[in-house]
Amino acid sequence: DGTNKQPIKIIGNIPAVVADGHGIAVNDENGSTNLMFIQIAAANEVSSEREASVVSNVRLGFEQLKSLSETLSQVVKDYESKSTKQ
Repeated sequence: DGTNKQPIKIIGNIPAVVADGHGIAVNDENGSTNLMFIQIAAANEVSSEREASVVSNVRLGFEQLKSLSETLSQVVKDYESKSTKQ
């Protein structure tokens, strides 16, 4: 969550999901956040709308969301920096 900088050893098998998209919802009252990963299904034959199922939902506090945002931004910058040098 960004408050404790000690290394963490990840143990066990980590479940993996395949997602085609994502959504995020932040509670205006307390900043509680739900980060949802979705898998898009075929279009609904009746209404021709695309449908999706949530395959994973991650709950975060607002400080965790800010920390995740900073980490993602840094990872993207690092990757772009490396890929332009190649």
